[in-house]
Amino acid sequence: MNFLERIRSLPEKKRKIIFWCLTAAVGSIMIFFWAKNTFGDVKNFDRQELINGINFHLFEGENKNTE
Repeated sequence: MNFLERIRSLPEKKRKIIFWCLTAAVGSIMIFFWAKNTFGDVKNFDRQELINGINFHLFEGENKNTE
């Protein structure tokens, strides 16, 4: 707890600097892992499976019935 007491005793300006530096560091780490996960998902994406799953012929049939 000595560490927290030292931070609490600092002036407000220094405490804000510490807070925003820690926030930026944690945010940067989170963005890194999010980007790594997203690029991995895009790399493993199967385009043909998506196209087969959409069933475009159903959309064409609905379009003809409305005319």
